[in-house]
Amino acid sequence: MVSVSQHSSLTNKLISRIDLYFSYWIFAWFLFYWFGFIRYNPKFAILFATMMNIILVIYLFVKKIDLKYISLFIIIQIVIKFIPYIFIQNTHMKKIDYIATIVIFIIYNIWVHINNTTFYEIMNHEIHTFLHEKYETPLMNIFLCGFQK
Repeated sequence: MVSVSQHSSLTNKLISRIDLYFSYWIFAWFLFYWFGFIRYNPKFAILFATMMNIILVIYLFVKKIDLKYISLFIIIQIVIKFIPYIFIQNTHMKKIDYIATIVIFIIYNIWVHINNTTFYEIMNHEIHTFLHEKYETPLMNIFLCGFQK
């Protein structure tokens, strides 16, 4: 179990560290792919992450989370997943693209481990913040600060 001080430290790290969220890795991968810097197609990763987010949105509705919070989450998902998918929806997937998804996820897990956390801790933190209607993920925090000004 995570102590209060460890949770606070994890919270502060996760609010500001976009590199600790796999969704942003996928978005960066899309940008590198779209602009021709890499040849591995992120379509499978985008689709899988989108399915996970749809399940999460359904869960948030079931838990009766404030619609403002759910809407902001959906807007962010549209920007970092749906719009990129539209750009690459007609591209063909190769076996190497599926392998690349697994390899990138492994590299991501090594990265979060180097940064003294785990994918499970990050997901657990994210769900916890959703249930308590806190804006403790990088883009949600940025959007919220922008709306309050």
